[in-house]
Amino acid sequence: MQANPFQYDDSCKHCGVWPISEGPHHDEDCPRHQSDMAYDSELSRKYPCKFCGALPFIAGPHHKKDCLRRVEV
Repeated sequence: MQANPFQYDDSCKHCGVWPISEGPHHDEDCPRHQSDMAYDSELSRKYPCKFCGALPFIAGPHHKKDCLRRVEV
C-alpha cells in the first residue's frame, strides 16, 4: 500500500492511491491518471484542507506555512 504522509482521508476508488485528485500518481490504467497534478479540477477542490482550509486540498505551496500539506515547489 502507498504511504500517506499528508494524511489524506480518502484513497482513489479505482486504484487506491492518495490523493484522490487526478495526476501522475495514479496507475496508468486508472481513469484519474494524467501527466500533471490537477490543481484546478472539480475533484481537487471538492474539499478544503483539513489542517488549514486551503483549496485545493492536495499538498502544495498554497497551504499555510505551518500546515502539514505545505510543500515548496
